[in-house]
Amino acid sequence: MKKNDEKQGINSSIAETMQALEGVRTEIDDLDNQILKLLNDRIQCVMEVKKIKMENNFAIVDESRQERILQRLKSKIDEEHHDYIDLIYEIIFRYSYELQQ
Repeated sequence: MKKNDEKQGINSSIAETMQALEGVRTEIDDLDNQILKLLNDRIQCVMEVKKIKMENNFAIVDESRQERILQRLKSKIDEEHHDYIDLIYEIIFRYSYELQQ
């Protein structure tokens, strides 16, 4: 009888762990959806910037602005994550540049 109780306890623990895991994964899915919406909003803003730059013959790339953005964002997170911000925003900046071509 003791083995059965132990087995049920283990199965119950695994079920609780899987339920907790699924809950966190659902949160991640929700965050991914929010990130996607924000990226789409950012793209719309980039298209507005493109229009203004073209109308006024401004340069497409403003490296000093990019650096200010990176510094502002990095100031809000732990230093251990700065490389990830650089990586993520390198892609975002590159795509923004491509959209403005």
